[in-house]
Amino acid sequence: MVYAAKGQVSKAIEYYEHALAIDREIGDRRGEGIDLGNLGNAYFYLGDYEKALLYNQQHAEIAREIGDLQGEGEAVGSIGNVYDAMEDSQRALERHTKYLSIAQTIGDQRGQATALGNIGASLERQGDYDQALAQYVRQLNLAREIQDLRREAGATGGIGNVYRKKGQILQAMEQYQHQLRLA
Repeated sequence: MVYAAKGQVSKAIEYYEHALAIDREIGDRRGEGIDLGNLGNAYFYLGDYEKALLYNQQHAEIAREIGDLQGEGEAVGSIGNVYDAMEDSQRALERHTKYLSIAQTIGDQRGQATALGNIGASLERQGDYDQALAQYVRQLNLAREIQDLRREAGATGGIGNVYRKKGQILQAMEQYQHQLRLA
């Protein structure tokens, strides 16, 4: 993860693959799922969406098999991000909505805020600005409730994007300035 954070994604992949081999050898299914998710995210950052999709789907399957709802939700959300990158916003929206449902089921408020922002982004890409705005506002309210500045900034930026696309430039600028202060 450190190599990935430093931008040395190829080196990170080497370590993720090594961890995956170890977890498979010792039969740690949860660890195997996490490793597959890490590989999926690494390939996502490299722009190899087919591999990203494959690894994240495997992560979701393992999480489902072992009853790891947190892991399943995160994997499904990552799959949605891949579909967004592939410009398939309908499939992305379906995955983000499923992630939201899982996060609500397990009481994962950060996951809910993430999913709401991703739903907003998918709707925005589809040109459904009113619904996108509604999801960003839900994300903003939840982020404020749980005092998550990162997600609050993301929601504020999303709201600004919608206002900009609707031609409401002054409102967009206000949102962007608020996002900048939060950042």
